[in-house]
Amino acid sequence: MKFTVSSAEFSERLQQVLHVMSSKPITPVFNFVKFDLYGDNLSLTGSDGDITLTASMKVDEPEGEGSFLILGSQISFLSKFGNQPLVFTIDERSYSLEIKSSAGKYNYIGQSASEYPAARSLSTEANELNLPSDVVMEGINKTLFAASNDELRPIMISVCVDVTPEGLYFVATDAHKLAMVKYNNLGSEDAKRLVWPSRSVGALKNFLAKDKGELNIKFDSSSIYFKSANYLLVSRLVEGNYPNYKAVIPREMPVSVFVNADVLRVALTRVAACSSATNLVRMSITPNNIHLLSQDLDYSVSGEENVECTLNGVDSIELGIRSDLMLAILGAISPVTEIELKLIDRTRPMLVLPVNQAENSEVTMLVTPMVI
Repeated sequence: MKFTVSSAEFSERLQQVLHVMSSKPITPVFNFVKFDLYGDNLSLTGSDGDITLTASMKVDEPEGEGSFLILGSQISFLSKFGNQPLVFTIDERSYSLEIKSSAGKYNYIGQSASEYPAARSLSTEANELNLPSDVVMEGINKTLFAASNDELRPIMISVCVDVTPEGLYFVATDAHKLAMVKYNNLGSEDAKRLVWPSRSVGALKNFLAKDKGELNIKFDSSSIYFKSANYLLVSRLVEGNYPNYKAVIPREMPVSVFVNADVLRVALTRVAACSSATNLVRMSITPNNIHLLSQDLDYSVSGEENVECTLNGVDSIELGIRSDLMLAILGAISPVTEIELKLIDRTRPMLVLPVNQAENSEVTMLVTPMVI
């Protein structure tokens, strides 16, 4: 076999594939990248056993066709080339591989692809969903940060995607913070709930940044396929019942605080540098001011700042927040300028909402206060 490929395009596809591969795979075969050449189409496949990503591209001057494996660690350096043609020549009997660049050549010994496991298959009763990739990308960017990393609660290490008659929801939570995006114009009477593993969502986010257009999604009770123009991601779905996230969002919240998100984020970043290991920051809110205070008594360190705001509903309120959670929310809610903080009291969850929501979408963030 022989083919020529652009190093820039090949590098982009290879990096996406290497990203899903594990440094400690469950079986040695997952250390390899699978190459498939058929006609003028080259596919690169990598997997960790749960997630399989295939990246496709067109090649020039193809000769022969077939499949072979090369260790991912041996070819990762190919991303170091500039934009130039790379010529691959493979002996189909010994699986020896030669890669020629404009200034040199590299030789490897590959393996047969006959023992490489096939990706998960879907049942004949699989469902299908088509979504704009920019919607999926935005939904992921605004929610993935809120997913848990607690291995004892796998259902929370995920992003929940709910298709309902009212709209399309992206939701993630770790029980301390919650992020939800609702798209009012993408609902369906055919209600579906999908729980995507965080690792799969991370891989999806990476290649959607490069691959625009429509995303085709097929799924059954245990597996899901994401297909874009140049990538196919195959993953398991998380089993179990996702928490009732709507139940934790209060409906009546009499206290509201209007504040500039960027000003609050910058001030909170500085004050948080003086907090203890708990990341506790006190917020003392009066009609025109938020006073931020953090202390680390072990090192006799403290920091405080004032931020202008508008308070409605009470004369004053004081609460404690984990600065790392609040900063994560403020980062994900950007580029919104003005936000509204909604509360019932100092002990119950606080909502963080954009004052001006985008057309056809609603962003809702929630954080649980700390005891002070």
